Amino acid sequence: MRTQRLKIPRAAGGNRQQRLPFDCVAVILAGVIQLPRILLVEDDDGVRVLMEHVLIGDGYEVDPAPTIAAARTLIGRKRYDLVLADGVLPDGSGIQIAEEADRRGIPAMIVTAYAFRFPKRDLAHYTLLLKPVRPAELLEAVKRELAR
Repeated sequence: MRTQRLKIPRAAGGNRQQRLPFDCVAVILAGVIQLPRILLVEDDDGVRVLMEHVLIGDGYEVDPAPTIAAARTLIGRKRYDLVLADGVLPDGSGIQIAEEADRRGIPAMIVTAYAFRFPKRDLAHYTLLLKPVRPAELLEAVKRELAR
């Protein structure tokens, strides 16, 4: 039997390389295993790319958006398991896209260095991460939020 070595991403329940029959690998690669999809809303290019790489490296599918307008377009077109939004964006607040996610039944998290700008009652509805956020802290918070 022909086999192929395949690394199963942690987000899909794996954590090591496994040998699978070749036909199983073809099915997996065809998209039978759906990885959790995250909408990442962050206007700072460097921060967005870094967070995107950390999340992709841990096995998540990530769609980046630099503005609320771009995020609203994506959230209307695709299925998401989580929205991860910067608190302060050029066209508004990350709370706005988090509320949109809430209306659609999608959990949301806010990542900001400016938590003091928001009323406590607005932030209380969401998991809050303060920038700068360490990669391990980001991944742990995402994992917890997706497990709810």
